[in-house]
Amino acid sequence: IITALLAISPLVFAGALHMAVVKNDLLPQLAMPINKKWFGLSKTWRGVLFMPLFTSLGFYIVFALFNVNSEYASFDLSSYSPIELGLMLGLAYVIAELPNSWMKRRMGIASGELPQKNKIIFILADQLDSVVGCGLVYVLVIGMPVTTFIYLILIGLYVAFAVKNILY
Repeated sequence: IITALLAISPLVFAGALHMAVVKNDLLPQLAMPINKKWFGLSKTWRGVLFMPLFTSLGFYIVFALFNVNSEYASFDLSSYSPIELGLMLGLAYVIAELPNSWMKRRMGIASGELPQKNKIIFILADQLDSVVGCGLVYVLVIGMPVTTFIYLILIGLYVAFAVKNILY
């Protein structure tokens, strides 16, 4: 559980910082949609830039505060630099959100909206897409054990709801 918390911390940190960038409309020239028709207005190049950058910063903080090698954690994060982890996981975060957005655009659901039919499924998908995408990178590339992945998903779901409520 502790390792899952350490693994998700940089992503939560990056997501919160990214929301501050969006709310304050920093670098508005990068707020261009990646593809308005496919993904809507909220998936922008600014997110593609800032999520890996902020995730790297989050890993620098985790590395400075905690021992992240496999002697103390369920897998060894220290075999990658914070920049490598930030690039891999920050991009995974962004990319994992795209299929859900693409599907909602195909269904005629506007950016930031939820359908009335099957609303709970879309709420869960909105919360889990990036966590699952990052979790798959952790498992397939970095060597996270499956049990830690399950904890990551459960903690990620809880944290996503909590952080969104705090930020809103």
